[in-house]
Amino acid sequence: MSDLKLVNLRNNNLLSNQKLSVTKLQELVEAKAEEVFGLRIIASKYVINNNANEIIETLALDENYVLVIIEYRSGKFSKLINKGLVYVDYIKGNISKFKMLVNDKLGLEEGKRVKFNPRLIIIGDDFNKYDEYAIKQMNIDIDLIKYQMFDKAYLLFEKNYQSLTVNHQLFTFKFPNRESHSLYRLISDFT
Repeated sequence: MSDLKLVNLRNNNLLSNQKLSVTKLQELVEAKAEEVFGLRIIASKYVINNNANEIIETLALDENYVLVIIEYRSGKFSKLINKGLVYVDYIKGNISKFKMLVNDKLGLEEGKRVKFNPRLIIIGDDFNKYDEYAIKQMNIDIDLIKYQMFDKAYLLFEKNYQSLTVNHQLFTFKFPNRESHSLYRLISDFT
């Protein structure tokens, strides 16, 4: 995803004010996931542990067949990053359950290509410096994407922060800057 994406909502008649509810934001993101973020939705509001309080808001697949967890945030201060990390660990600990889900959605052949070391995307209206600092300390691929409404007709997504760590089965790479990380992702798309 480039650093900025603008979505025209003028014909959707979905929004009544400048502030989106988390539910409405989720609906809009899931409707435009492939177009804006390059993601295919696998599941929405996926309940884990048979507990109604433990819900992965959106589970998707990126263009590299990496499983993606998307969580939605309202306001600067919430524990959504921590919650997302719990879900990342849950997926890693229950890979067979998620393999069945992916195979049901995509089919067995395409399901074999999926990587079950998930990325985490947090979409919210604001973030703070502590969010970025916390993410720098983690060995997980995390993106913070800020959204803004304009004139009740346009929704802007801005990549606020992207971790520069890429995990592989044998190695962990820490990139010195965004350009190196972007170049790596571009190259890895072709392998």
